[in-house]
Amino acid sequence: MPYARWVARGETRATELLARAAITHAVHGYEHDPRHPSYGLEAAAALGVQPERVYKTLIAEVDAVLTVAVVPVPATLDLKSLARAVGASIAPIARPR
Repeated sequence: MPYARWVARGETRATELLARAAITHAVHGYEHDPRHPSYGLEAAAALGVQPERVYKTLIAEVDAVLTVAVVPVPATLDLKSLARAVGASIAPIARPR
């Protein structure tokens, strides 16, 4: 199913998989301000939680394979460390195709 259909239903691929696997979960929504410079910091503030408790997922392309990194919102992903962790020399952030 195209990503836009999940979003239109208020889901993501991750929440669809959780539901399909019957894994209990909760989705915490908020009204997004497109002018806000950081989705993660905006979400933490809107939900009233510390930014360290909110995670962002980043997709890198390692040797032509997409690799997911999950890091706390205030953290920065070290792409060289990610590359080393998966046995590669570089791991640039993936670009939409």
